[in-house]
Amino acid sequence: MGQEKLYIEKELSWLSFNERVLQEAADKSNPLIERMRFLGIYSNNLDEFYKVRFAELKRRIIISEEQGSNSHSRHLLGKIQSRVLKADQEFDGLYNELLLEMARNQIFLINERQLSVNQQNWLRHYFKQYLASAHYADFNQS
Repeated sequence: MGQEKLYIEKELSWLSFNERVLQEAADKSNPLIERMRFLGIYSNNLDEFYKVRFAELKRRIIISEEQGSNSHSRHLLGKIQSRVLKADQEFDGLYNELLLEMARNQIFLINERQLSVNQQNWLRHYFKQYLASAHYADFNQS
């Protein structure tokens, strides 16, 4: 039995976990806002994956190429790219579906350019009053 059958690559295992997070976002038995949260978790996890695991894999590929060896890492890279592409397509579809569902429930995601001056002022005050002070209090206690 080949060694590749003895274990699952940590990168692929990690992607499997993140695909499970995406499944939770697709699960219509979960509340709408929770489903959006799962999309956020998926996205944050994928960012972390690229910063740490993917970067390490790329380093391994470069090292093996410099040494002139045949790298299993390049094969793994292809598997990762295929899985991430498929999962990202699912993410995009779910995100658009959930945005429409939220709009049907009068919940809208907007960015700072869509706020009126009054809304910007209110938000700035709210942030300073409730969010920033809580954040800095936690920071000062550390």
